[in-house]
Amino acid sequence: MKTNVQKFKWYYILLLFIFVLIIDFCYSKYSNSNGIIDTVTIISNFQAKQICSCLFVEQNKEDYCQKWVAANYLILPLEIDGRAKTVSSKLGNKIYYYKNSRNGCAQK
Repeated sequence: MKTNVQKFKWYYILLLFIFVLIIDFCYSKYSNSNGIIDTVTIISNFQAKQICSCLFVEQNKEDYCQKWVAANYLILPLEIDGRAKTVSSKLGNKIYYYKNSRNGCAQK
C-alpha cells in the first residue's frame, strides 16, 4: 500500500513531466530544434560520459556504474568496450574514450 508521501511524490513527478513536455513542445515549435529528440540525445551523451568516467577514471566495476547511472538518470542504450576503453551513446551517436588519469574521458 502506498503512503501519502509516495502518492504526493508521484503526483509532483507527473506534473513536472507534463510541464517539461509542454515547454519542450513550445520550444520545438518556435525554434529550429527537434525538441524531445534533442533532449534525449543530450541525456544519452551525458550518460555515456558518466559511465566512461565511472569505469575507467574511477575504476569501478561495470555493474556498479550501471546501477549508479540508473539511480540518477533514465537508462538509455549504451555500448561499452572494455578493451578499447570506450563508451558509445547509441542514441546520441557519440563515443567517449579514456585518455589518461589526468584528463579522464573525452569525446572522439
